[in-house]
Amino acid sequence: MPLIKSKFTLLITFAATTFIVTPLQVTAASTEGMRAAYTCAEQPKFIPKVGMQQPVAIDTQQSLFAGLVVKELRPPKRVFRHPSWDQTGYLASTVRDAEGNIYAVPTPSIGLDKNPLERRNYVYKVDSASGQMQVFSTLPVREESTQANPFGTLGLTLDCDTKVLFVSTVADSTPSKINGVIYRVALSNGEVLSKWSGVDAIGLGIFDHGDGKRLYYGDARSSSVWSVALNQSGDFQQPIEPVHEFSLLGLKNGNSTQVRKIRFRKDRQHGFVMVASETEFAYRLTARGVKPYRHYKFIRDKDNQRWQHIGFE
Repeated sequence: MPLIKSKFTLLITFAATTFIVTPLQVTAASTEGMRAAYTCAEQPKFIPKVGMQQPVAIDTQQSLFAGLVVKELRPPKRVFRHPSWDQTGYLASTVRDAEGNIYAVPTPSIGLDKNPLERRNYVYKVDSASGQMQVFSTLPVREESTQANPFGTLGLTLDCDTKVLFVSTVADSTPSKINGVIYRVALSNGEVLSKWSGVDAIGLGIFDHGDGKRLYYGDARSSSVWSVALNQSGDFQQPIEPVHEFSLLGLKNGNSTQVRKIRFRKDRQHGFVMVASETEFAYRLTARGVKPYRHYKFIRDKDNQRWQHIGFE
């Protein structure tokens, strides 16, 4: 199919990805009743319209551009950007819903020229059909927030059952004060449904253990991952009682880094697997380097009902 020459922009690039898996002997728990909450993601409908060939990746971490790109994973490995995507600056997490709409949150990198402070608590939406990006939700920010902390939204995940986004922000925090919030945002209209205040979180992920869902989050101030229970309607179970799951620093060959992304997936050998991706975060802007951050792999150990580290990928 020929590429469409219209208001879209097409660029060419090359990319390669290497995965390393180190298996260990751990007894996996029974997966009966267990499932990941984010399983509804569909490919955006605009991708074939602009002549991109599957498989493709939706990427915010590449070095050529600030923000979102769609790139082919097979030759000629072309890259596509819609003109409206220039408004966001650098981005962190993205998720997709059952219609193929993309949701993304901005996170500055080396400066604020592309990520101004007034936009740090936005959630963006890319329309599945057209590729057009617009502001989907503007989360509250106190007026006295300053450049002492240039960050806002950091983490993002989707509960496909309730059609609700979970968004973490540290916009009102400082390097010495925790004022972060995790919001529940309606997928239908971008309105805030509820919030949990007093938590600085980066990576987010939801897993149903069969007897209820838990929201997992990476602590922005340490290498720890915590979780809290969600009730039957998908809201925060009251009273909110965080449970410490693990610390990257406490693992064999672990780091003092933070967890920027949490994913759950079905694995033929181990049942369900959690993958926690690391980053370095310290409430200050740093250049995006070439350091190869790692992806920690865990399975649910049936003996102690805890997440057991089994290697990297």
